[in-house]
Amino acid sequence: MLQKFSTLLAIGALVSVFGTASALAYNLEGQHLGSPASTQWIDRQIELRPGDKYLNVTRGETVMIKASGKSFAWKFDTLGTPTFDLKEIAPKDFNIQSVRVYVGQNPAQNSD
Repeated sequence: MLQKFSTLLAIGALVSVFGTASALAYNLEGQHLGSPASTQWIDRQIELRPGDKYLNVTRGETVMIKASGKSFAWKFDTLGTPTFDLKEIAPKDFNIQSVRVYVGQNPAQNSD
């Protein structure tokens, strides 16, 4: 009985690890862009308006991004300070034009 419990516990841990890893986002250059986040743990909200061309965030920040009545939360736990198109991380139904994301260095974190 103990062996079955240990086996189930190990399988559960593996599923948890692989489930978390699959939620991480990478772009074509292999840059880690962050991961989806819970809406209850956001640091701030950003409302995109028509015509907005860029979005400034800080590495490690969790942001609720809103546009045209839709929203999603993202943790910018990036490697380095990449710049990329918001469409690379936004949900498919998040209707936006070309918006560039600029990830700035977090002064509270050690430099790369």
